[in-house]
Amino acid sequence: MIARIFQKLTLDFKHKCIMDALRAMHYNTGLPWWATIILATLCARTFVTLPLAIHQLQVRAKLENLQDEMKPIAEKLKMETRMAVKTLDWSASYATSVYNKNVSKEWKELIIKENCHPLKIAVMGILQMPVWVGFSFALRNICSMLPNRDEVAYQDYLEFTNGGFGWMENLTEMDHSFMLPIIFGLTGFTLIEIQNMLYRENNTKFRRIFTNFIRILTVCLVPIMAYVPSCLTLFWTVNNVYTLSQTLLLLSPKIRRLGKIPKTDSELQRPYAELYKSMKQKLYLERNVAKQ
Repeated sequence: MIARIFQKLTLDFKHKCIMDALRAMHYNTGLPWWATIILATLCARTFVTLPLAIHQLQVRAKLENLQDEMKPIAEKLKMETRMAVKTLDWSASYATSVYNKNVSKEWKELIIKENCHPLKIAVMGILQMPVWVGFSFALRNICSMLPNRDEVAYQDYLEFTNGGFGWMENLTEMDHSFMLPIIFGLTGFTLIEIQNMLYRENNTKFRRIFTNFIRILTVCLVPIMAYVPSCLTLFWTVNNVYTLSQTLLLLSPKIRRLGKIPKTDSELQRPYAELYKSMKQKLYLERNVAKQ
Protein backbone atom coordinates (compact mmCIF):
# COMPACT_ATOMS: atom_id res chain seq x y z
CA MET A 1 0.00 0.00 0.00
CA ILE A 2 2.76 2.44 1.03
CA ALA A 3 4.81 1.46 -2.04
CA ARG A 4 1.84 2.21 -4.34
CA ILE A 5 1.26 5.61 -2.73
CA PHE A 6 4.97 6.45 -3.02
CA GLN A 7 5.00 5.35 -6.67
CA LYS A 8 1.92 7.50 -7.44
CA LEU A 9 3.44 10.53 -5.72
CA THR A 10 6.70 10.03 -7.64
CA LEU A 11 4.87 9.78 -10.98
CA ASP A 12 2.74 12.85 -10.17
CA PHE A 13 5.92 14.76 -9.27
CA LYS A 14 7.57 13.80 -12.58
CA HIS A 15 4.49 14.79 -14.58
CA LYS A 16 4.26 18.13 -12.72
CA CYS A 17 7.96 18.83 -13.35
CA ILE A 18 7.56 18.16 -17.08
CA MET A 19 4.36 20.26 -17.18
CA ASP A 20 6.18 23.14 -15.47
CA ALA A 21 9.12 22.78 -17.87
CA LEU A 22 6.78 22.84 -20.89
CA ARG A 23 4.99 25.94 -19.57
CA ALA A 24 8.30 27.69 -18.85
CA MET A 25 9.57 26.96 -22.36
CA HIS A 26 6.28 28.11 -23.89
CA TYR A 27 6.08 31.40 -21.98
CA ASN A 28 9.80 32.27 -22.16
CA THR A 29 10.26 31.54 -25.87
CA GLY A 30 6.89 32.88 -26.99
CA LEU A 31 6.53 29.90 -29.31
CA PRO A 32 3.09 28.47 -30.11
CA TRP A 33 2.28 25.23 -28.30
CA TRP A 34 2.92 23.00 -31.33
CA ALA A 35 6.46 24.41 -31.69
CA THR A 36 6.98 24.18 -27.91
CA ILE A 37 6.09 20.47 -27.98
CA ILE A 38 8.51 19.83 -30.86
CA LEU A 39 11.33 21.86 -29.26
CA ALA A 40 10.84 20.21 -25.85
CA THR A 41 10.86 16.76 -27.44
CA LEU A 42 14.09 17.50 -29.34
CA CYS A 43 15.75 18.88 -26.18
CA ALA A 44 14.70 15.89 -24.05
CA ARG A 45 15.86 13.41 -26.66
CA THR A 46 19.16 15.21 -27.28
CA PHE A 47 20.18 15.85 -23.69
CA VAL A 48 18.64 12.82 -21.94
CA THR A 49 17.97 9.83 -24.16
CA LEU A 50 20.68 10.34 -26.81
CA PRO A 51 23.55 9.99 -24.28
CA LEU A 52 21.84 6.87 -22.90
CA ALA A 53 21.53 5.41 -26.42
CA ILE A 54 25.21 6.11 -27.14
CA HIS A 55 26.26 4.47 -23.87
CA GLN A 56 24.07 1.48 -24.73
CA LEU A 57 25.91 1.11 -28.07
CA GLN A 58 29.28 1.47 -26.31
CA VAL A 59 28.42 -1.41 -23.96
CA ARG A 60 27.10 -3.55 -26.83
CA ALA A 61 30.28 -2.96 -28.87
CA LYS A 62 32.55 -3.74 -25.91
CA LEU A 63 30.68 -7.00 -25.27
CA GLU A 64 31.06 -8.03 -28.90
CA ASN A 65 34.81 -7.35 -28.79
CA LEU A 66 35.12 -9.21 -25.49
CA GLN A 67 33.57 -12.31 -27.10
CA ASP A 68 36.44 -12.31 -29.62
CA GLU A 69 38.91 -11.82 -26.77
CA MET A 70 37.28 -14.67 -24.88
CA LYS A 71 37.72 -17.25 -27.64
CA PRO A 72 41.48 -17.93 -27.11
CA ILE A 73 40.95 -17.92 -23.34
CA ALA A 74 38.19 -20.51 -23.69
CA GLU A 75 40.42 -22.66 -25.94
CA LYS A 76 43.22 -22.49 -23.39
CA LEU A 77 40.87 -23.52 -20.58
CA LYS A 78 39.55 -26.37 -22.73
CA MET A 79 43.09 -27.70 -23.26
CA GLU A 80 43.86 -27.44 -19.55
CA THR A 81 40.63 -29.33 -18.75
CA ARG A 82 41.55 -32.11 -21.21
CA MET A 83 44.98 -32.40 -19.61
CA ALA A 84 43.38 -32.61 -16.17
CA VAL A 85 41.03 -35.37 -17.36
CA LYS A 86 44.03 -37.44 -18.49
CA THR A 87 46.43 -36.71 -15.63
CA LEU A 88 44.01 -36.36 -12.69
CA ASP A 89 41.41 -38.83 -13.96
CA TRP A 90 38.51 -36.38 -13.82
CA SER A 91 35.08 -37.59 -14.85
CA ALA A 92 33.45 -36.00 -17.90
CA SER A 93 30.73 -34.31 -15.82
CA TYR A 94 33.22 -32.90 -13.30
CA ALA A 95 35.52 -31.67 -16.08
CA THR A 96 32.60 -29.90 -17.80
CA SER A 97 31.58 -28.31 -14.50
CA VAL A 98 35.11 -27.02 -13.83
CA TYR A 99 35.46 -25.75 -17.39
CA ASN A 100 32.16 -23.86 -17.28
CA LYS A 101 33.05 -22.38 -13.90
CA ASN A 102 36.45 -21.16 -15.13
CA VAL A 103 34.98 -19.73 -18.35
CA SER A 104 32.33 -17.89 -16.34
CA LYS A 105 35.00 -16.53 -13.99
CA GLU A 106 37.18 -15.28 -16.86
CA TRP A 107 34.16 -13.72 -18.60
CA LYS A 108 33.12 -11.88 -15.41
CA GLU A 109 36.66 -10.56 -14.97
CA LEU A 110 36.68 -9.22 -18.53
CA ILE A 111 33.29 -7.57 -18.03
CA ILE A 112 34.43 -5.93 -14.78
CA LYS A 113 37.65 -4.79 -16.45
CA GLU A 114 35.78 -3.12 -19.34
CA ASN A 115 32.81 -2.05 -17.16
CA CYS A 116 30.27 -3.41 -19.67
CA HIS A 117 27.81 -5.68 -17.88
CA PRO A 118 25.13 -7.00 -20.31
CA LEU A 119 22.38 -5.76 -17.96
CA LYS A 120 23.44 -2.21 -18.78
CA ILE A 121 21.99 -2.63 -22.28
CA ALA A 122 18.55 -3.36 -20.83
CA VAL A 123 18.88 -0.69 -18.13
CA MET A 124 19.80 2.01 -20.67
CA GLY A 125 16.70 1.11 -22.68
CA ILE A 126 14.45 1.13 -19.61
CA LEU A 127 15.78 4.50 -18.43
CA GLN A 128 14.56 6.11 -21.67
CA MET A 129 10.94 5.10 -21.02
CA PRO A 130 10.17 7.60 -18.20
CA VAL A 131 10.80 10.49 -20.61
CA TRP A 132 8.20 9.17 -23.08
CA VAL A 133 5.69 8.33 -20.33
CA GLY A 134 6.26 11.60 -18.47
CA PHE A 135 5.75 13.76 -21.56
CA SER A 136 2.67 11.80 -22.59
CA PHE A 137 0.98 12.25 -19.20
CA ALA A 138 2.05 15.89 -18.96
CA LEU A 139 0.51 16.76 -22.33
CA ARG A 140 -2.63 14.79 -21.49
CA ASN A 141 -2.93 16.69 -18.21
CA ILE A 142 -2.54 20.07 -19.89
CA CYS A 143 -5.15 19.45 -22.58
CA SER A 144 -7.54 17.92 -20.00
CA MET A 145 -6.95 20.59 -17.32
CA LEU A 146 -5.56 18.05 -14.85
CA PRO A 147 -4.82 17.58 -11.98
CA ASN A 148 -6.22 20.96 -10.81
CA ARG A 149 -8.83 22.89 -12.79
CA ASP A 150 -7.52 26.33 -11.84
CA GLU A 151 -6.93 29.54 -13.82
CA VAL A 152 -3.51 28.44 -15.07
CA ALA A 153 -4.88 25.11 -16.29
CA TYR A 154 -7.79 26.85 -18.04
CA GLN A 155 -5.44 29.36 -19.72
CA ASP A 156 -3.22 26.53 -21.00
CA TYR A 157 -6.28 24.68 -22.26
CA LEU A 158 -7.47 27.76 -24.18
CA GLU A 159 -4.02 28.18 -25.73
CA PHE A 160 -4.00 24.49 -26.71
CA THR A 161 -7.29 24.98 -28.58
CA ASN A 162 -5.63 27.38 -31.04
CA GLY A 163 -1.98 26.45 -30.56
CA GLY A 164 -1.74 23.98 -33.44
CA PHE A 165 -0.85 24.40 -37.10
CA GLY A 166 -2.17 23.55 -40.56
CA TRP A 167 -4.74 20.79 -40.45
CA MET A 168 -4.58 20.46 -36.64
CA GLU A 169 -5.14 23.91 -35.17
CA ASN A 170 -6.78 22.54 -32.01
CA LEU A 171 -4.29 20.41 -30.06
CA THR A 172 -7.00 19.09 -27.75
CA GLU A 173 -8.87 17.45 -30.63
CA MET A 174 -8.03 14.34 -32.69
CA ASP A 175 -5.98 14.42 -35.88
CA HIS A 176 -8.75 13.63 -38.36
CA SER A 177 -6.38 13.73 -41.34
CA PHE A 178 -4.46 10.61 -40.16
CA MET A 179 -1.28 12.36 -41.44
CA LEU A 180 0.75 12.09 -38.22
CA PRO A 181 -0.39 8.52 -37.37
CA ILE A 182 0.71 7.40 -40.86
CA ILE A 183 4.12 9.06 -40.41
CA PHE A 184 4.37 7.40 -37.00
CA GLY A 185 3.60 3.99 -38.51
CA LEU A 186 6.05 4.37 -41.42
CA THR A 187 8.92 5.49 -39.16
CA GLY A 188 8.10 2.68 -36.71
CA PHE A 189 8.27 -0.01 -39.39
CA THR A 190 11.47 1.50 -40.82
CA LEU A 191 13.07 1.32 -37.38
CA ILE A 192 12.06 -2.33 -37.03
CA GLU A 193 13.63 -3.23 -40.39
CA ILE A 194 16.84 -1.36 -39.56
CA GLN A 195 17.14 -3.28 -36.29
CA ASN A 196 16.57 -6.54 -38.17
CA MET A 197 19.34 -5.65 -40.58
CA LEU A 198 21.77 -4.71 -37.80
CA TYR A 199 21.19 -7.87 -35.73
CA ARG A 200 20.41 -10.41 -38.47
CA GLU A 201 23.23 -12.63 -37.19
CA ASN A 202 21.41 -12.92 -33.85
CA ASN A 203 18.08 -13.97 -35.34
CA THR A 204 16.91 -16.15 -32.43
CA LYS A 205 13.38 -17.43 -31.93
CA PHE A 206 12.83 -14.97 -29.07
CA ARG A 207 14.00 -12.07 -31.24
CA ARG A 208 11.64 -13.09 -34.07
CA ILE A 209 8.70 -13.28 -31.61
CA PHE A 210 9.62 -9.93 -30.06
CA THR A 211 9.97 -8.30 -33.51
CA ASN A 212 6.55 -9.57 -34.58
CA PHE A 213 5.09 -8.28 -31.31
CA ILE A 214 6.54 -4.81 -31.99
CA ARG A 215 5.13 -4.92 -35.53
CA ILE A 216 1.65 -5.75 -34.22
CA LEU A 217 1.95 -3.05 -31.54
CA THR A 218 2.91 -0.45 -34.16
CA VAL A 219 -0.06 -1.41 -36.34
CA CYS A 220 -2.40 -1.16 -33.33
CA LEU A 221 -1.04 2.23 -32.28
CA VAL A 222 -1.74 3.88 -35.65
CA PRO A 223 -5.58 3.82 -35.37
CA ILE A 224 -5.38 4.54 -31.62
CA MET A 225 -3.43 7.73 -32.37
CA ALA A 226 -6.34 8.97 -34.48
CA TYR A 227 -8.53 9.01 -31.34
CA VAL A 228 -6.24 10.78 -28.87
CA PRO A 229 -5.60 14.55 -28.61
CA SER A 230 -3.39 15.73 -31.46
CA CYS A 231 -0.83 17.13 -28.98
CA LEU A 232 -0.03 13.51 -28.01
CA THR A 233 0.00 12.42 -31.66
CA LEU A 234 2.45 15.24 -32.44
CA PHE A 235 4.75 14.29 -29.56
CA TRP A 236 4.74 10.57 -30.40
CA THR A 237 5.41 11.24 -34.09
CA VAL A 238 8.25 13.70 -33.45
CA ASN A 239 9.70 11.22 -30.96
CA ASN A 240 9.59 8.45 -33.58
CA VAL A 241 11.13 10.65 -36.29
CA TYR A 242 13.93 11.64 -33.90
CA THR A 243 14.56 7.98 -32.99
CA LEU A 244 14.80 7.06 -36.68
CA SER A 245 17.18 9.96 -37.38
CA GLN A 246 19.28 9.05 -34.35
CA THR A 247 19.47 5.39 -35.40
CA LEU A 248 20.51 6.30 -38.95
CA LEU A 249 23.09 8.80 -37.70
CA LEU A 250 24.63 6.29 -35.28
CA LEU A 251 25.11 3.81 -38.13
CA SER A 252 27.90 5.99 -39.53
CA PRO A 253 31.38 4.75 -38.50
CA LYS A 254 32.62 8.36 -38.25
CA ILE A 255 29.80 9.36 -35.90
CA ARG A 256 30.32 6.19 -33.85
CA ARG A 257 34.01 7.10 -33.37
CA LEU A 258 32.97 10.61 -32.28
CA GLY A 259 30.65 8.96 -29.74
CA LYS A 260 33.57 6.75 -28.55
CA ILE A 261 31.76 3.59 -29.65
CA PRO A 262 34.44 0.91 -30.19
CA LYS A 263 34.85 -0.56 -33.65
CA THR A 264 33.52 -4.12 -34.04
CA ASP A 265 33.63 -6.82 -36.71
CA SER A 266 29.87 -6.53 -37.26
CA GLU A 267 30.03 -2.77 -37.84
CA LEU A 268 28.89 -1.81 -41.34
CA GLN A 269 31.50 0.13 -43.28
CA ARG A 270 28.93 1.42 -45.78
CA PRO A 271 25.78 1.32 -43.63
CA TYR A 272 23.48 3.39 -45.84
CA ALA A 273 24.36 1.43 -48.99
CA GLU A 274 23.83 -1.82 -47.05
CA LEU A 275 20.51 -0.55 -45.69
CA TYR A 276 19.32 0.44 -49.16
CA LYS A 277 20.37 -2.95 -50.54
CA SER A 278 18.63 -4.80 -47.68
CA MET A 279 15.41 -2.82 -48.10
CA LYS A 280 15.48 -3.32 -51.87
CA GLN A 281 15.94 -7.09 -51.50
CA LYS A 282 13.13 -7.28 -48.95
CA LEU A 283 10.71 -5.34 -51.16
CA TYR A 284 11.72 -7.43 -54.20
CA LEU A 285 11.16 -10.71 -52.33
CA GLU A 286 7.81 -9.56 -50.96
CA ARG A 287 6.75 -8.47 -54.46
CA ASN A 288 7.67 -11.86 -55.88
CA VAL A 289 5.78 -13.67 -53.10
CA ALA A 290 2.71 -11.51 -53.77
CA LYS A 291 2.83 -12.35 -57.50
CA GLN A 292 3.04 -16.07 -56.80
